[in-house]
Amino acid sequence: MRQFFFIFRGEAILTTRNLSSPVPQMPLLEIIPHDGTSDRAKAAAFEVGMKQGKTCIEVKDVPGFYVNRCLGPYLVEVSAFIA
Repeated sequence: MRQFFFIFRGEAILTTRNLSSPVPQMPLLEIIPHDGTSDRAKAAAFEVGMKQGKTCIEVKDVPGFYVNRCLGPYLVEVSAFIA
């Protein structure tokens, strides 16, 4: 994860965004708000991501990318089925 600090309409915003690599080819942008993140800051992060042509989702600040956390349980089930 990488933290971004920027000024949006006069308000200082600190947010974390997960960008998958390579960034230009990946359509998903994970927006990870923290305890002190305002609704205005989240809206700004979504706005920036959408202007980049990304599909923005809000996720919790936990290890791993969202899609990998979703895929893991399916892979466990497939492995159990095949074995």
